[in-house]
Amino acid sequence: MQKRITEPISPYDQTMEKRSTGTWNPVIVKRLAVAQAPLLYPRGYVPLRSGGKNLEPVPVSEQGNYVVLLYDDEAGQLQTVNFRDFKFLSAD
Repeated sequence: MQKRITEPISPYDQTMEKRSTGTWNPVIVKRLAVAQAPLLYPRGYVPLRSGGKNLEPVPVSEQGNYVVLLYDDEAGQLQTVNFRDFKFLSAD
């Protein structure tokens, strides 16, 4: 049985959660790295949160790749920017 990691590995990493079919699923996001997680929503908004704080939801209009960028603003608060990757490219 494989153990699920739900805590960041270093203080520079984030544990972001996405809501899928009624439950929150953790996604570990390493600093300056790419993490992938399937979105199980066919349409609508995928709720996100980190550290119990709700983040900007991801609008899903159809199948494709969606990108969420996490950053700290001037006040040190976690913020997000999200967009759909129309060319189906990755940040890798």
